[in-house]
Amino acid sequence: MKAVFDVLRISFSALLDCFIKPKKLPARSWLSEYTFRLAKQILHESKTKPIPWLRERQKLLKMYSPLMLKTTKQYEVIADVPCVIYKPSSLIEPSTVIVYLHGGGYVVGSAEGYSLTLANLAISLQANVIGVEYRLAPEHPITTVQEDCLKVAEYILEARQVKGNKVILMGDSAGGGLCLATIQSLAKLSGKHQPDACVLISPWIAPLDENGLTMEHEQSDILDKALLDRWVSEFVLDKSKDAQLVDFRLMDLTNLPPLYIQAAGSEVFLKQILNFSKALNTAKIPHEIDIFEQQFHVFQTFAPLVKQADTAFQKITVYISRL
Repeated sequence: MKAVFDVLRISFSALLDCFIKPKKLPARSWLSEYTFRLAKQILHESKTKPIPWLRERQKLLKMYSPLMLKTTKQYEVIADVPCVIYKPSSLIEPSTVIVYLHGGGYVVGSAEGYSLTLANLAISLQANVIGVEYRLAPEHPITTVQEDCLKVAEYILEARQVKGNKVILMGDSAGGGLCLATIQSLAKLSGKHQPDACVLISPWIAPLDENGLTMEHEQSDILDKALLDRWVSEFVLDKSKDAQLVDFRLMDLTNLPPLYIQAAGSEVFLKQILNFSKALNTAKIPHEIDIFEQQFHVFQTFAPLVKQADTAFQKITVYISRL
């Protein structure tokens, strides 16, 4: 009951704030701005709360859409890891398979909570979209979080690529980091398949880089340094040992498949994402990047409340169709 009250209180507070402070970035609609302020306030209040506090309130904010009626949903355990799977109801066996790793700073979020995002991708890509319900920190070490994602990706790659399916690894924020960790681990396994491509949505490239944030975007983004520092303290126990697990500036870029990256023009991760793109250019790794001006971190996952999310999904569809 307390969680319900908090969500109602914060929802009303964010709405009132839009009237009291009627100033927004020009590229944001008022519905997008309200969504931004609601998410930012909940994340702000979570800084001083236990991690389960935010998880409970996220569950209540799970979004729905009539679009989901056009998909078939099922639950399946893949390689001992629970997964949520969406596919277009009109297709018996899609030729494209997306393994999706959700964001949440390695400590919050869930594949179930991303149901609308998974359904959106299933329809726009005409694909089987598998959301991985990986275990979270701090209850589980970061190695366990990464192992869950690796096991599902390894199983799907072996099962699907044999059938001639196109397999894409996709993730947002910390999920983008998990995509890169998965690719690193697959490269170390002799004879293992690699995904046909990887799509990264606002990936968290360098959690331990003190200078890796675009600090002037703290007011325009749902994330800020204090919140990120809190999350890092939950999944990094030893910086000297864990850096190689979560800092992808250190990875061997030659192991990467073709990449498509999306970033928000007003997010705090923008600097590290652009630096990662520069490193990819230097290493001559095929990749494309789109920056959505004045948008906030992972705005794509707030569709249909954020209109620009439709454009972002269309760009992902175009990229994958060209592979």
